[in-house]
Amino acid sequence: MNRDHLDRLKAAADPHQVAAALHIRGGRGKRFFCPFCQPDGGKTPDLSIMPTGFKCFKCGKTGDLLQLVQEVAGLDFAGA
Repeated sequence: MNRDHLDRLKAAADPHQVAAALHIRGGRGKRFFCPFCQPDGGKTPDLSIMPTGFKCFKCGKTGDLLQLVQEVAGLDFAGA
């Protein structure tokens, strides 16, 4: 896959739509409950999802949106 095309796909992704498609429950704004360390929710939404990627401030998991889709949905790179 062309790297420029991949970068455009990542930039066009809406974090709220990605979270909704992955059934990640949200808090306010860009914060969500981490599917890795808070699969059943929690007291505070510690996962930040932005167009550039994601980061959990509780467990430290981080990556781009494609990695989030791959790991939560159990897909390979091409599937994500």
